[in-house]
Amino acid sequence: MEETLPFVVSAAQMRAAEEAAVAAGSDWAMLMERAGAGVAKAVLDHFAPVAGRAVLALVGPGNNGGDALVAARHLA
Repeated sequence: MEETLPFVVSAAQMRAAEEAAVAAGSDWAMLMERAGAGVAKAVLDHFAPVAGRAVLALVGPGNNGGDALVAARHLA
């Protein structure tokens, strides 16, 4: 089976997409929750089984850091 590359957007495109989602009724917390949950799912899909294994989340400032904290919470 051939593996496809994930869809990649620029920082400006992502910012515009997030702002459009908020304008359409989403809120920033919901976007962060979905992003973090998506990262956690990708980790589980790639590294399963992970039960009993340690996960290290290196978290910086800003929204990406918030996404990482959500991902870490889902993996905990």
